[in-house]
Amino acid sequence: FRQFRMWKAFKVWRRSVAARKATVARQVLSKNLFILHPVFREAILKIRAACDELSAQKLHALSPGEPPISLDSFLARHRSQAESMLRMLHDFSRGVVHTTQDACFRAIELMEQTLLASKENASSAGSKLATAAATSVRLAVVRATNMAEDAQFSYAINAARRSEKRRVHNFVRLLDYMVCNALHVLLVSSTSDMLLAFTPSSPPDVEEAAMHAQGIGMPSPGPPSPVSKRSGSPAGIDEESQMEEEQEDPLMLLGLQKAEWGGPLLKLQVLLKEVSTTSPEDGHGLSEDGSIALPEPKRAGVGWSLPSDTGSKEVLLLHPMPLAFHNVVMEVQDGFVSQVQVVRRLLLHEKLKDYMEQPLDSNDCVDVEGFESIIVGDEHRLVVHELARRLKNAFEKAEQLRDKFEPFRELVIANQRISEESMMTEVKAGRRNIETFRRDMDHFRRQLRDIRKIQPKQELGVLVLHLEEMLQSFLPSPKRCLEAITSLLPKLTAERYNE
Repeated sequence: FRQFRMWKAFKVWRRSVAARKATVARQVLSKNLFILHPVFREAILKIRAACDELSAQKLHALSPGEPPISLDSFLARHRSQAESMLRMLHDFSRGVVHTTQDACFRAIELMEQTLLASKENASSAGSKLATAAATSVRLAVVRATNMAEDAQFSYAINAARRSEKRRVHNFVRLLDYMVCNALHVLLVSSTSDMLLAFTPSSPPDVEEAAMHAQGIGMPSPGPPSPVSKRSGSPAGIDEESQMEEEQEDPLMLLGLQKAEWGGPLLKLQVLLKEVSTTSPEDGHGLSEDGSIALPEPKRAGVGWSLPSDTGSKEVLLLHPMPLAFHNVVMEVQDGFVSQVQVVRRLLLHEKLKDYMEQPLDSNDCVDVEGFESIIVGDEHRLVVHELARRLKNAFEKAEQLRDKFEPFRELVIANQRISEESMMTEVKAGRRNIETFRRDMDHFRRQLRDIRKIQPKQELGVLVLHLEEMLQSFLPSPKRCLEAITSLLPKLTAERYNE
């Protein structure tokens, strides 16, 4: 009992501090916990449901397990998908604005109705007081009091309206970030799906694919070069770099799962075309249609090399060219970003400005660039960079497989020197006899056999190479040489008989 006074003072102080903290917390929650507001709660749940539905959509037009498609089909499908997604995003934006505007109007109206109800209660009490007044002096005093109260109420309702508008501003900002998060999820998930689609289920082996495509070894003119003529690096997969890629797989760093993706996605052709070329110093190369101009890639840091032996008029080309694929994929990715940016920010919408007033502790302007950077984000940039790298690697493997058919291109060029006239000249000069004809016929028959054993279609990771037109360009060369020999031999026999 000797310390009762000290204990009592401490108890009262502690209770006062706890009550003050609870009051502050109650005020903060009532100001910012919009889910407890009857009007705001309905709007939040409705917009949250719309955002979840939007996040489940896809900006791309790819499906797991579908057959490989061409570049034109890839571009056409994504342009069609972009049109439908733009319509959906515009509808989503209009719906969000309409729901937000309705919630703002109803919230301010609810606040005014609450204040008017309190004023009516005060007015009814004042009327009873006026009835009780017996003299005119007392009646005048009551009227003056009512007028003063009306003025105070007008000031109070204007102040309450400004306070409610600041609260509405915070509410709209919350909805803004909900929409921003939904757009970010939509963008990143769509880009991640495309990255998974361009990721093969197993690393492609160029050597194995070349042997499978040809059925046997290389054709008779000579073995294939184990070194790429463009880069000087081994044509097969570097085992050390492959192990490093497996140890630092960006898919694992991004938290992505391959799932059902990873099959062949795009198809392209290998063609033997006669094109015009320029010297390497000019900085030009071969284009799709045979012209000499090579467009620049749309993204920095991506380089595409020319087919080997560009000094020849007849070269093996990938069609469409890898650079065309790269530019189309990057165009589609840029379209993803432009699509999500059509959704307008709520804090800047003209239909909502009359319902909002910026809080006293906020900045004078809205950070629009920061909002857009949240939508895109570093994660999306990382996925796009990895997508460009994997696309480049896929076409490098395709170019390496194309180089495996260089000996066939060389035999076509070498066979161009064979003709009846040239063989007749060699016979007259004594450099060709019946044994030479026999060896040449065996040689051209082996060429035909080797060409016919080439498979017309070969899968290489996410790419499918169609070789039909290339084979149709190879086959006439040994056939023509055999026909020239079979046509020349009877003529030589007739000449010898006549002699």
